[in-house]
Amino acid sequence: MVSRFYEPDQGQIVIDGVDYRELDLRSYRNQIGIVLQEPFLFAGTIAENIKYGNPEASFEEVVAAARAANAHDFILDKSDGYDTVVGERGAKLSGGQKQRISIARAILHDPKILILDEATSSVDVETERKIQEAILNLVKGRTTFAIAHRLSTLRNADRLFVMDRGKVVEEGTHEELMEKKGKFYDLVQTQSAVNEIIGIGAV
Repeated sequence: MVSRFYEPDQGQIVIDGVDYRELDLRSYRNQIGIVLQEPFLFAGTIAENIKYGNPEASFEEVVAAARAANAHDFILDKSDGYDTVVGERGAKLSGGQKQRISIARAILHDPKILILDEATSSVDVETERKIQEAILNLVKGRTTFAIAHRLSTLRNADRLFVMDRGKVVEEGTHEELMEKKGKFYDLVQTQSAVNEIIGIGAV
């Protein structure tokens, strides 16, 4: 709905006090960036995939975006660097590498509204740490919607909404929800217990 693929049946979505249905659709969508759980890469080079976020960007800007996304070092490790062909849907890259290229693309696009849809759910712990650092660079100065089951992704959020069976059951900061000892608290405790069993740091 934020991307206007669907319109609200009731109520309204307001951007800076304006119902978003009053805004030019093309102009509005140009202000949105999305990082998905399964990033989509084209069969071209790494540089071309990053540059898709801003086709007018210079190579120096592409590199700067890759650095911010914690992708520059692994790119240089490739035999052809930024000219490495990634294969269909990024088949020649790992899941974490694809995700960091997707984040670099979003950084280069520089959207006003950012949507992170389970951006760290399918990677290992070390890769998640690198992606988390990249996300911290990405969210600066923009409105960010983050959907996540890994609650560590949401620790620094200004407001959290806890969904249960399609309804919002809790709302607040991480600290406020922990103090309530409700649904969110139970989820954090469960994840922390699981992480201890498998040797991962606390949520």
